[in-house]
Amino acid sequence: MRYSLHLTNNCNLRCVYCYENKAAGGQHKSFVMDEIEIDQRMTDILSRGDCDELELIGGEIFLYPDKVRYVFSKYGDCLGFILTTNGTIRNEAINKILGKYKPTIGVSLDDPRTVERQRVGIDFEQVLANAKYWRSITRVVICAVITPQNIRRIKETFDFYVLEHGFKTIHFGCAEEWMNAYYWQVYLREVERLIMSTPPDILRQATVSPWKYYSVNRKEYVYENGVEKVERLDPTKMELSAYRESRYAGYCLYCQRIGVTPVPLIPDGVEVVSK
Repeated sequence: MRYSLHLTNNCNLRCVYCYENKAAGGQHKSFVMDEIEIDQRMTDILSRGDCDELELIGGEIFLYPDKVRYVFSKYGDCLGFILTTNGTIRNEAINKILGKYKPTIGVSLDDPRTVERQRVGIDFEQVLANAKYWRSITRVVICAVITPQNIRRIKETFDFYVLEHGFKTIHFGCAEEWMNAYYWQVYLREVERLIMSTPPDILRQATVSPWKYYSVNRKEYVYENGVEKVERLDPTKMELSAYRESRYAGYCLYCQRIGVTPVPLIPDGVEVVSK
């Protein structure tokens, strides 16, 4: 089971869809975990006995590479790791950490035409260069957020990162709170355009999330003083939302295109729960 540890909520970008601190009523509560709190959180996570993968997220975690190094050096032998970063910071110290522990890196990069309007402060070409460098060290996933600004460019975003620049894995997330019934129809139409216009062999070779594989999970959150510190993905529970149903419809299209049988929307043994 995957857990996510929020090392900090500080960041050097000002993304328009950033979700940080919404639970705190929009008031930014700055924090950076020290080593004592990291150990406290990790003790709690590991005591549950079901964690096999840990994601380190922010804010921007590479503002504090010493915190990342501390987690890896202490817990790297017992867990698989994923890092989520905006990709703006790359230096020799960070490269050494990645080369030694080889986590999967999720680099946040959206549609190249609109990314600088959405990720305010980004140097797009530099982040793209950083992502290309890191993939020579370890596995890199491009994490693109879909919003009304770029929803009609899902195929073009895939083509840019996968076909033009050779990344093997791309994940399309979604700023759900911006979506309504109209945009969900657009979403499905654009997902279909991507899947049906891409040769099946390319779809098989690339990992296009969330449509290539259907995963069932429900996020559970741990807050402290209004700040989210830990996420837990529970694969025994799920919520039926418009996003869930739209993702599943895209997954079924993907399966149809490559000739495999989709798993059920609600697999056996999975409990449907409300928010």
